[in-house]
Amino acid sequence: MIKKLFGETEEEQFRYLKPRLIALGVGGVALLISLLLELMGVGLYEIFYILGAAVCVITLLMFGWAIMRGLFGIATLGVLFSRNVVVGVIIFVLYILLGYIGGLVVAVIGLCRFLVILKQLKQRK
Repeated sequence: MIKKLFGETEEEQFRYLKPRLIALGVGGVALLISLLLELMGVGLYEIFYILGAAVCVITLLMFGWAIMRGLFGIATLGVLFSRNVVVGVIIFVLYILLGYIGGLVVAVIGLCRFLVILKQLKQRK
């Protein structure tokens, strides 16, 4: 399962996971900064919150997109709207929500795998 999600070799998995987890970490730090600014009463907390939330949501959707493509076989969003626009919008919203939830699960699995790879790299040196 890990090979299907992140790549065949450890190097591929490391290259796949590193930028996504860094982006997720940056989004989390921006959310923490927004919380601290709000507690201090500084008005800029809204900007940090919007940026942090956007980065986290986009990163989780990137994690979940591979699952959604594998489960439903839909590689492009244009296929959802090809027959009926109203049904396409409903399916699109469900598709994005399932992708986000799946991305959350895959991100946790990816973080665990990334930590295992880092541990193995330290033991080799």
